[in-house]
Amino acid sequence: MITKRRYLIPLDSTHTIELDIFHDKLEGVTLAEVEFASVEEADSFIPPDWFGEDVTYESRYHNSEMSKGAFF
Repeated sequence: MITKRRYLIPLDSTHTIELDIFHDKLEGVTLAEVEFASVEEADSFIPPDWFGEDVTYESRYHNSEMSKGAFF
């Protein structure tokens, strides 16, 4: 089971940041996600400074893996 709080933060006129702050066994983990209409749009995105490392392709950050304890 994963316990988290999700915040929706407007980024611009077409995008929203989905900010997940995890609790319990994943305390301290925070993920931010933005959805894009195309690969080109995603590739041209310049994230805010506070985003940190891009973990898009790291499967250990997928909820299905995190729920199994694969994050640790």
